[in-house]
Amino acid sequence: MNIILKDEIMNSSVNSFSINEAFKLYMDVWKNIFTEYEVFPSDSLLRQDIHILLYHEMKPIGYCAMSKYDYTLLAYRHHSFFTNMPNEVLETLTQLELQKTWSVELLTVHPNFRQGHFEIDVYEGLKQVLMNIIRDLQAEHVIAPIVKTNQASLKGRVHGEIIIQNIIYKSLFCDFLHMNYKTVPDIEDEKLAKAINSLYQPFKEKIKSLSDKEKIYEQAKKIS
Repeated sequence: MNIILKDEIMNSSVNSFSINEAFKLYMDVWKNIFTEYEVFPSDSLLRQDIHILLYHEMKPIGYCAMSKYDYTLLAYRHHSFFTNMPNEVLETLTQLELQKTWSVELLTVHPNFRQGHFEIDVYEGLKQVLMNIIRDLQAEHVIAPIVKTNQASLKGRVHGEIIIQNIIYKSLFCDFLHMNYKTVPDIEDEKLAKAINSLYQPFKEKIKSLSDKEKIYEQAKKIS
């Protein structure tokens, strides 16, 4: 496992290589679905604040990322992540006034390592990492479109609340999930959760530091 923060990519050749391999994985898996792209835009990956990678024999087989937004600001409302959303999602986000919102994006598992093809469920492993990160960030709002054409929506909904059903996002049939650090549960596979938690421990303080920086920033705003 590796968890790479945005500002760590350019400062390490190892991290740069890992992100490059993650992007290759993402392109290979999604190229047959997002057929409108002859060249995949990399901005959606490079702008992420947190990158999560699971490896097998030094190759990434699972990847997802998290990015932070403040939907109350116009600049974020015009962000490409939101402009792909249908109007009903945008209206709901406006009503909820979701400040300091984290997104879960780009979740990708190599076809050869999906459930039934490999000894562990890589998708569930990624979810357990996400549960740890959400709690350590103390993230009050985490949003994610979850695909309905496979088991993602069914498995994902146990970790939060479906606030909108049956949307089309990037040509995919999805539900829209909202999660909160106070309520997100671990995955049901206790053995896998324990193994993932052990792998996650070296990254825990790094993730918690992001939350600490946010608290310092908010305190500084109040003083000013």
